[in-house]
Amino acid sequence: MATGKSLFSRFRPQAKDTANSGATSVTNSSNIVSLPADATKVTLSTTPRCYRMMLMGAFAAHPGNGLVISVLRRAQVLRDRGNQVEIVAFPFDARYRHSAQTVAKKWKFGETIRLRNPFAELAGDEYNAKAPSVDPLPAGAGWEIVADPADAKNRRAYENGVYRQFIYSDAKTRVVFIDYLDEKSARFKRSWHDNSGRIIKFEYFNAQNKPVNVEYVHNDGSVHLTAKVNEQGKEHHFELSLPDGRTGFFNTLGSLETWWLINFVFGADIWNPVISEYGFRAAVFEEVAKQRKISVAYALHNLHLTAPYSYGSAIKPELVPFFNDIKKYDAVVALTDEQRLDLVRSLDCSDNVFVIPHHFEPQRYASEKAPHSVVMSSRVVRYKGHFDAVSVWPRIVKEFPDAVLHIYGTGPDLEALRKEVNTAGLESSVLLHGFERDIVRKVSEVEIAIFPSQFEGFALSLIESMAAGTVPVAYDFKYGAQAMIEHGVNGFITERSNAVELADSVIYLMKNPKILKSMSDSSKKIVEKYNARRLGDDWIGLFDELECRFESKTNA
Repeated sequence: MATGKSLFSRFRPQAKDTANSGATSVTNSSNIVSLPADATKVTLSTTPRCYRMMLMGAFAAHPGNGLVISVLRRAQVLRDRGNQVEIVAFPFDARYRHSAQTVAKKWKFGETIRLRNPFAELAGDEYNAKAPSVDPLPAGAGWEIVADPADAKNRRAYENGVYRQFIYSDAKTRVVFIDYLDEKSARFKRSWHDNSGRIIKFEYFNAQNKPVNVEYVHNDGSVHLTAKVNEQGKEHHFELSLPDGRTGFFNTLGSLETWWLINFVFGADIWNPVISEYGFRAAVFEEVAKQRKISVAYALHNLHLTAPYSYGSAIKPELVPFFNDIKKYDAVVALTDEQRLDLVRSLDCSDNVFVIPHHFEPQRYASEKAPHSVVMSSRVVRYKGHFDAVSVWPRIVKEFPDAVLHIYGTGPDLEALRKEVNTAGLESSVLLHGFERDIVRKVSEVEIAIFPSQFEGFALSLIESMAAGTVPVAYDFKYGAQAMIEHGVNGFITERSNAVELADSVIYLMKNPKILKSMSDSSKKIVEKYNARRLGDDWIGLFDELECRFESKTNA
C-alpha cells in the first residue's frame, strides 16, 4: 500500500537530464517519473490485489480487436505480478460459456484470471464447470427437420407437415436460437441456447413481430429473471427471484448491474481497484461506490473526437455525458501523452488524467523479408486509409514493378476495396488476404507497413509491426503515430491525407536498402518502451496513488 506523498506522476515526460534540477528521476522503461527532491526511489505495492476489468461488450472466443486483446494482455501482466484478475463482460451472451472456455484456455488463465458475466452468474452458470449436452431439436413422431440448401446455418422443423420452428445454428451446427411459429407461421417465441444446448433465455413477440417480454432460465430449469422490452428493444423492469430466496425489482438494466456488483463482485470491507474500459457504466459505478469501497480508472481506447479528428473537433456524441463529468472521476487513463494533453487543455482536468500505453511482447518472426513488400493490417473501413493506399499504389509500382501490397483484415468496405483494386487493374500487386490468425508473423515477412488512418486510438498493430522490424510509414493521425515513430529514425510520419507523401516515403525506403535496414533495426527497439514490466509498473503505481487518495478522503 502506498504511503506518504504521491509518487505517481500525472505527466509522463520524455527522458531528460535532471542532474541539476533538484529532483530525483527514476527510469521506468520508456518514461521518467519526476519525484520530489527528497525522494530516493519509487516503491510499488507488492501486496496482492484483485483487479476488476470491466468490458464494454461481450467476450469473443477468438478476440480480434485491439481493445479486448489489450485487456487480456494487461490481465496476464498483472497476474504475473502476483495479483488476481477478474474480467467482467456485462451483456447477455448466448455464447458466453463457449467463449469464456476458449479464451481461458488459449490465454492460459489458470486459477488467477477469471471471466465473469452477471446473466451467467445469476443463472448459476460457471463456465469452468462441465455441463451435460442437451439436444434442443424437436424429435418424435410427426417431426421433420429440413436444411436450407442456400445456408447450412438455417433449418426448418415441420410437425405433421406444418412449419413450426426456424432453427439457427453457428458454423458447427450448434443451435444458437429457435423461433417458434403459430398456425399462421408468425413468430411468437424464441429460445436462446448455450453451447451445451440448454435453454438460457426466452423472448416473446407481439403481432408486429417485436419482442415485448423476456425470461431468463436458471441452471435448475426455473425462470429466475424476467423483463419487459420497450419499442427500442431495450430491456427494463426486471424481476428477480433466485433459487436461494433472494428477490428484487429493478427498473433499469443499470440498477440490476449495480445490485449484482454489490452482492456478487465487491467485498464489503476491502478497497477494490476497478479498470473500466470506457465510461459507459460510470453511473453504475457511482451507485456502487455508495455501498462499496472502490476506485475506478476509466481507460480510453480510441479517439474521443469527431471529424475532422483534430484538436477542437467536437467530442463523439456517445461520449459527451462521460466527458461532461470528467473532473469527478477517480482516474481517466489515456494511451498517449498527446491525447492526455488535448484533454487537459480542452477540459481543464489535469488532476485525474493519466497516461498508460498498451504493451506488446515479442513473438516469433520470419527470418527473412520479401523485397519491395508492403503490408496493411487492420479492419477494412474507409477511415483506415485502404483506398488512399490503392489510389497511389500505381506510383510505387511504376518505380518497382515487383512491389506487392499485402492487405490483411475484413470489414464492411472489403468488397468495395476489392472492386477498386480490380477496376485499377492491380489484382496482381495488391493482394487481399482477409482474416489472418497469425498476423504478426505475416507482417514480419514484409519490409514496410503503412498506416494511412484518419485516426486511431493507439494503433497496437503499429507496435506489432515495429517490433517485427517492419518499418512504418504513417499519416500523422491522432493518436499514436508521434508516440511510437521517431520521424526519419525508425519510420516516417507523413501529413494526414497526403497519399503522395506516403507513397514517396515508401519509394524512398525501397530505393535505399541500407536506410531501410537501419530503420528496421531501430524500430525493433519499440519493445523496450512498450513492454510488460512498464505496463505492470504503471497500473500498479496508478492504483497505489488511487488507494492513497481513497484513504486520505475517507480519513478526512
